[in-house]
Order: sequence, then C-alpha cells, then structure tokens
Amino acid sequence: MRLSKVIEHLYLKVYVGIVIANDKTDIVIELVKSGEVKERIIESFENDTSHVKLQEFIEPYLDESPFHYIAFLNPLAIQGALPTCLKRKAEEFVDISTAITLCQDRRWMVYADKQGLDTLKKEYSSIGIDYIFSPFLVLKYFFHDKVFGDLALFVLTENETISVSVFLRGDLLFAEYLSMKGSEDLLIDAELDDSIELDLGLEAFEEEGFDEGIDLDDLNAIEDLEDLDDLNDIEDLDTLEEIEDFSNDVTDIAESPEKEPEGEKKSQNIQTSTLDGFDLDFKRFQLIQGALQHFYSDAKYENHFIESVYVADGCDVSNDLKNYLEEELFLKVYIRRIDLAAEIVDLAKEEVNRAS
Repeated sequence: MRLSKVIEHLYLKVYVGIVIANDKTDIVIELVKSGEVKERIIESFENDTSHVKLQEFIEPYLDESPFHYIAFLNPLAIQGALPTCLKRKAEEFVDISTAITLCQDRRWMVYADKQGLDTLKKEYSSIGIDYIFSPFLVLKYFFHDKVFGDLALFVLTENETISVSVFLRGDLLFAEYLSMKGSEDLLIDAELDDSIELDLGLEAFEEEGFDEGIDLDDLNAIEDLEDLDDLNDIEDLDTLEEIEDFSNDVTDIAESPEKEPEGEKKSQNIQTSTLDGFDLDFKRFQLIQGALQHFYSDAKYENHFIESVYVADGCDVSNDLKNYLEEELFLKVYIRRIDLAAEIVDLAKEEVNRAS
C-alpha cells in the first residue's frame, strides 16, 4: 500500500449526501474512520434557505478532515438511461449530443444534460460537488440482488419524480424518468380497463434516468462512447445486505380519506382518494402504467411480460399504490422504504473505496 493510502486510512473521512426537492433539501453527513461510522448527522432545510446557510452547516464537518466528499442525487429534469453503451445505438432512442454520458457495467448507458450539470455545479460552487448519482444507480444499488436476478420492474418514488426501469440479470431493458408535475394534466377515466390510453403530457421529460456517479472535475473529458475501457463502474457490491423478503417491508400508512366529487363515477376496481384535488398515489400508478405500456408497445425495446415490481419508497407512499398495481396490472408488488440522502452517502463510500 502506498504511503499516501496509509495516511489516508488514518484520517477521518467525511461523507455528505444531499437530496434536493422542490420544498426542501435533505442532508446526511457521516464521519467515518477505519470503516466505522463515528457520527451520523441528519438535517433538512427549507428551500428558501440560502446556499450560504447550507455551507455554514456543512463546513464545520468538512474542516475535520482533508478527506471529505460531497455527493448529490441528480435533480435534473433532463436525464436518462438507455439499454446500450454504443453511441450509434443510443441515438436511436434519444439525442445525446448535448449530454454527459457514462457506461454502467459495460452493458447500459446513463446520461444527463451537460448544461444542466454545469449550472448545478455553479449554483452549489460555495458547497462543492464531488459526485452526482443517478436515481437509476440508486435502484441498482438498493435492489442489487434483484436487479441481477429474474425480470422485474424497479421503481423509485420521490415527491416530484418517479424513476421506472426494467432489469433482467443485470441488463437494463428499459428506463424512464418521469415528473409528477406533468401528470397533473392527466384526464382520469372513471372506468379503467386494460386498453386505457394515457396522455402523459411529459414531452419535456421523455428522456430517461442518469446513473453512474460523476466526478465533476472530469465532466469535459467524456465525449466518445465508442471507447468505454476507461470508464469506471461501481463494482463489488457483494457486501450489500441481502434483501430476501420484501413483504415485511411494505409501508403501512393510513389511507387518505376518500372523497368523491358529485356526478362522477369511480373506477370499479380503484377507489381514488383526494389530496389537493388529485390522488398522488393514483398519479404514480398512472405514470408507472404509462411507462409499462411504452415498454410493451415500442419495438425498440426488448420487451418481456413483467410479473413483479420492486418499489423503493422515498416519499412515504400509501398502500393505495400497492393496491393499484396489484389490482389493475396484476403485478406482485414489494415496497421498501428508502432514505435517499443516506443511500447517496453509501454510494459515495463505494465510489471512494473503489478508487482507493
């Protein structure tokens, strides 16, 4: 082991995970020495808080060690994942000419809008950014053994977005990154059936998820997808805790009171509750259903019939979502709660350890 690595091993390491939402920013800080977490700090800030206050909160912890790493969950609207690492094939799905791209496991590609990444880096320059991780990498990490298993649908729910992907033995077959805002325009048919056509109104978000952690110092160095030998993948995740039984992890949350507008029929199979005029979990169901319809109907994707869905719940969904997916799409549904900021910290650890 090189002397620099020995010295680094003796130092405390500080990991900061940041997740930005419309209403708040969640932060998890872990102080780690010799692989052991010495202290863990959890905080949330309202989004009217200035970056100066965020910096003032984080800086005392960063000052404790020269080895500190700040990681973000990618918040950009324009990001995606594609079932190929070849540029010529990627162009068949979406225009990536203005995107930063990385190959994951030499099997599938992730991308994000370069201008958006540059803006994000400038906006948080006072804090600094070492890594940006895609929600699709979060799904791969969180459901690692399932992603490398049989065919299944994987979903990450956040307050404003949903990340939908299909994996088969580690191969990404399909991915979509969808906005809950766009679903406000959905017209709900009271009588849902298997042939329902959904107008998602998501033209601006049809590009899909963005994956590998990006070291922003190297953003301009990745231009050609044809030579992927030097691209780094997060590997050796065998130490992850086995996820054997998700049925016990299903979040049990009291359902919102149901309210039916006068003169409107409800679905025979779905009783939609009302929250600010529109049921959030029903919107999530519609987005997932629309993504599945896209996967099944688009000849560009290697589609297969899906029987199971694993949901990483980042926003406290109710049992309604599980019921919708089971009763309308006949899926076996497994829901597990996820702390996104803590997950970003874990991904940063993996990236730092892999680079050591």
